[in-house]
Amino acid sequence: RAETVDVVFSRFVDMSNASVVAMHCIDGVTWQADIAEDLSGAYYHYRLAGRSNDHTAHFDRNFPILDPYAKACVCHRGPGIVLAPDRLQAPPSDFKPPALQDLVIMEAHIRDLAAHAPIELNDDERRGFKGLEKWLAAEHSYIKEMGVNAVELQPIQEFDNTAIEEYHWGYMTCNYFSPESSYATAPERASQIEEFRDLVQAFHDAGIAVILDVVYNHVGEPNHLLFIDKYYYFNLDDSNDLMNWSGCGNDLRCETPMGRRLIIDSLKHLVQAFGVDGFRFDLAELIGVDVLREIETELKQVKPEIILIAEPWSFRGHIQDALKASGYASWNDGFREGLVKYVRGAGNQDMIRYFLSGSPNVSRFAAQSINYTESHDDLCWLDRITESPNRDGRSVQLIDRRRTHLMAAILFTALGVPMLAAGQDFLRSKSGVQNT
Repeated sequence: RAETVDVVFSRFVDMSNASVVAMHCIDGVTWQADIAEDLSGAYYHYRLAGRSNDHTAHFDRNFPILDPYAKACVCHRGPGIVLAPDRLQAPPSDFKPPALQDLVIMEAHIRDLAAHAPIELNDDERRGFKGLEKWLAAEHSYIKEMGVNAVELQPIQEFDNTAIEEYHWGYMTCNYFSPESSYATAPERASQIEEFRDLVQAFHDAGIAVILDVVYNHVGEPNHLLFIDKYYYFNLDDSNDLMNWSGCGNDLRCETPMGRRLIIDSLKHLVQAFGVDGFRFDLAELIGVDVLREIETELKQVKPEIILIAEPWSFRGHIQDALKASGYASWNDGFREGLVKYVRGAGNQDMIRYFLSGSPNVSRFAAQSINYTESHDDLCWLDRITESPNRDGRSVQLIDRRRTHLMAAILFTALGVPMLAAGQDFLRSKSGVQNT
């Protein structure tokens, strides 16, 4: 619905001495411009203008829009970086991820793992991909010694941190194609492309599959899609304000043709350019069962053994039953809540019999149940079950250890896919803090 679209590009990262090229609408909906030079390594963004009195739109001709399809970006505000196609293709690999029923997963955060790795690293390396790659190759690497065969990384798609040093969960995505710039040693040169690809290869060399936690239910700030078309990309209420079933300020309209295409194209890119083995979909209820099934069909054509996991709820509803007929596994929140009650003496034998048998009420086959008792979200395991005051598990009680051993025995015996959170094995405490 824009009335004018410009592409602005420069050889300088500060966008000085920029060229502005007006794009032309060629068919009523598609804008195009041809530039007859090699712009590899150049920086760019878009500027859109349109009606300012339309509350279903959010046009601002002065706002630099990061290309939703940019394959790398300097930071979450942009600019995007033009990359030659030969930088965007993963080399051939013989690695095959384990079958769903054979997975043992560790959920982990890039910076958690790299920041205090007990090897010699510089500050840039400790911030992200390169440091973790080096630790994986080192002797006595934590993840390798844990014995897991898959790692589920918290989001690595470009997110809205305020500074590269900031510790950020990553769940406020600003670009779906680019690996996170603050995890790279030289984001202005798009080093995140090679560094993330090398990290995936390092996991594969260690026999570990790479699953990415991806966020397609809402977006971060700045909201670049908002400046392209508020109505098309976001769910609006009767007052044309953004809906918020995600709890993050906006809800993406995943079911639109271009919304679906953006999601599926970016997922295919992560598989083809980096060798990623699977995805865990954050608040998947907001994505919708139909879109999730289309994602499954498209990705299995690219990688038949792709691993697909849903967090099957949002503040609006729950779709675990609806996913039974699909190839998705789902996070089993009943298992998490049930085990906390059981080890604290509030459960019963029928509860444990149900979980040991693969939670048959919510799964068509046992491996559809991702069994876990701690994740990045909410209180960690120890702080939920400790007898210490204020849920502060730093002073571990004997009963805390016994409860944890009982939980672990059930977790690893139950049918389904076990998942640990990084640090849960050594009784990590967040001092009673609910959100990190």
